[in-house]
Amino acid sequence: MRFARRTEETKSCRQLLAGFFSREANSHTGHQDEGEKDKMDTVITNGRVIDPASGFDGSANIGIERGKIARITRDNLVGARVIDAAGKAVAPGFIDIHMHEGENENTILDCMARMGVTTAIGGNCGYSAYPTGAYYTDLEAAGLPINYTGFVGYITLREAVGLTDRYAPAGADQRAAVAELIRAALAAGAIGLSFGHEYAPGVTGEEALAAAAVVAEYPGRLLSAHFRFDADRAVESVKELAELSLRSGVPMQLSHIGSCAGFPQIMADSLTALEAAQAAGVDIMADCYPYNAFSTAIGSAVFDEGCFERWGKTFSCIMVAEGEHVGQYCDAALFARLRAEAPATRVIGFVMHEAEIVRALQHPLVLVGSDGAFHNRQGHPRGAGAFPRVLGRLVREQPALTLTEALAKMTVLPAERLGLRQKGRIAVGADADLTLFDPEIIIDKADFDCPTAAPAGVGPVLVGGEVVAEAGELTGSKPGKVIRY
Repeated sequence: MRFARRTEETKSCRQLLAGFFSREANSHTGHQDEGEKDKMDTVITNGRVIDPASGFDGSANIGIERGKIARITRDNLVGARVIDAAGKAVAPGFIDIHMHEGENENTILDCMARMGVTTAIGGNCGYSAYPTGAYYTDLEAAGLPINYTGFVGYITLREAVGLTDRYAPAGADQRAAVAELIRAALAAGAIGLSFGHEYAPGVTGEEALAAAAVVAEYPGRLLSAHFRFDADRAVESVKELAELSLRSGVPMQLSHIGSCAGFPQIMADSLTALEAAQAAGVDIMADCYPYNAFSTAIGSAVFDEGCFERWGKTFSCIMVAEGEHVGQYCDAALFARLRAEAPATRVIGFVMHEAEIVRALQHPLVLVGSDGAFHNRQGHPRGAGAFPRVLGRLVREQPALTLTEALAKMTVLPAERLGLRQKGRIAVGADADLTLFDPEIIIDKADFDCPTAAPAGVGPVLVGGEVVAEAGELTGSKPGKVIRY
């Protein structure tokens, strides 16, 4: 199924042009006179401006002042800094609705900036930094190249109240204690609550519902969830999470549907279940990264008995992503030893089917997310290449998506999903988070041997009007903000 075109995109080209430029023509920026006082902080000229929110795709100049888009015009603009975008597309900055915080290092945020992501959402799959308020304060003190917000992780909170057995359900006292921690995190600005059902099988449906009911006390928040089951039970998981959203009244974002349902017929059935839930009134969507391999810790419950039978694979599909065995594929002995002696070791599982990943990304209810995370600069290349990979491989090379369709899944649609009204669009008054790229060159360069390599054809990347990355290099500027809900 192709991306459902927005109403604005059905307008004639003339109507689109008039509507796009009229937003700036009637605005007052305080610089209406010619000359020095009409100078913008930054001007982007000669670019192909693509705004999926309005459907505009054409030539325009953009003026930026005080971190906001101040003018959009075909007239010449004067700027203290001028960026010549000839040969490049100018798009809203990409929004990664699903990533994971790094461990005592900023590799993931740096890689996000280099691939054009200007806002990232962490705390997914049930795990997050905690306490939320202190973490946000520390991020701001250190400085951020891009904007950040996050979920609070339910598994993290279970562990915080002493429930470390992932196979055990929470008791009444533990549920009550976790509920108070959820309230504290949401009060500190977390966007919502994430579950990791496959990682903590002991979390019952009623336990999850009790936690989601706390989130319902805070309008505008969101649930996200890693499936309880993958492969042949993925559809069952979709239905479980849709039911959780329906009963709690809180919107649900299904995490990385490709990881759990990326198998023949299973993906089609899972997407059908997603459509059925939405048709029944459930506010539910999913995200997906453009790779046929997942990554997680080898000691996680994902690798409990029966996993290889479900996937139709053997131990040899598992590659070690860090440590002394990095790059080595498992046999039964290595798999068992790492699982017993080094359970935190990140590994990569080549189990999904490429065609099913593409099928997911083509669906109108599925957004682009990286699921990116690095440990000591090692891990899965999705954290450095997911967004350029979609634009290079799925748009230009296949093509499976049009450029506007793909960009919508990276910009305005996640912005709307997250309630970020000033992001994900090119409009006067919107935040000047912008990603420039060459549609003919953009491609991911990160791979499983060099997972943090910068992409080609991306940049400059602007956050709040400041250039944070260009041609695969960071500028050192840190204008990013923590977004508190």
